[in-house]
Amino acid sequence: IRDHCVTGVQTCALPISFACRNTYGFGADFLGLLKTLTACLNLRLGFYLCPPKRPQGYVIKYGWNDYFDPLFEMIDAPLMHYLNIPRLPLQPQFPALRPLASAWLRATSRPKARYFWFDDIGDRDTYQVPPGFQGCEHWGQARAKLMQLMWQYNQETSDQVAAIRSEIHLPDVYHSVCIRRGDKNTEHAYVPIETYVRTIESTCAPGIPLFATSDDYQCIVDLARAMPDRMFVSLTKPSADGYYHADFKQLHPQERRNRTARFFAQLECLWGAESFIGSRTTNVGLMVNAYRGGDNVIWVD
Repeated sequence: IRDHCVTGVQTCALPISFACRNTYGFGADFLGLLKTLTACLNLRLGFYLCPPKRPQGYVIKYGWNDYFDPLFEMIDAPLMHYLNIPRLPLQPQFPALRPLASAWLRATSRPKARYFWFDDIGDRDTYQVPPGFQGCEHWGQARAKLMQLMWQYNQETSDQVAAIRSEIHLPDVYHSVCIRRGDKNTEHAYVPIETYVRTIESTCAPGIPLFATSDDYQCIVDLARAMPDRMFVSLTKPSADGYYHADFKQLHPQERRNRTARFFAQLECLWGAESFIGSRTTNVGLMVNAYRGGDNVIWVD
């Protein structure tokens, strides 16, 4: 990735704050990072990360480096955390705010950067095959390759995820399904269990196991009850009663890390299936779709 301008063009670098927004979970932040990085590659722009202002959500201390091998050079500047945001306060009413903030950050950032988050780089030329990915037939394949290159755990995360995955045995051939509950209904209505049942019955051959995951264990129980002749395997804990981001942020850092590692283990199982069934309204579904390059992804909505 570095060979293709992630941090190669120092005078045109774009810093972004991974996990600076306390209303976003890992999926939303990662998908935003992936989109912006793709745009930077297409525009031949370098790329930096800002250190988190304060640990919150899935961030324990460093953000990206909490879970993954270091990839991005870090950048900082006075007021960076207040100014390097997607939209400055009162920006529509006072258009001069953006050039003033940009001038300040250009002058004070170390290493030097030219563009910032409010420049909307992530919305430019994103849906093209970037340099170095010419073997990919379309943008979806290039994004999948980029995501797979980025997804390199540090040793602690690797050990933790491996231990969680060892709790179950998955055969070589299986299908996967993800059902989101919890606070998802503040954005979209829940997809009924019956919809998942119909989709599984119409797309998954009998006798092939399904890896089922949900933030609410009752969904796994309901699926198994509705299809007693099918075999379900899951890493969802029986205590899981829905993901609520506001509650997650209040947990002890080690518990937040443990739950994030379990989330990674579940993602790996969803990625490795013959097919994936999920909702396009969920960031889990979008992450699986991105990693698989759209291959054998079946949407229920």
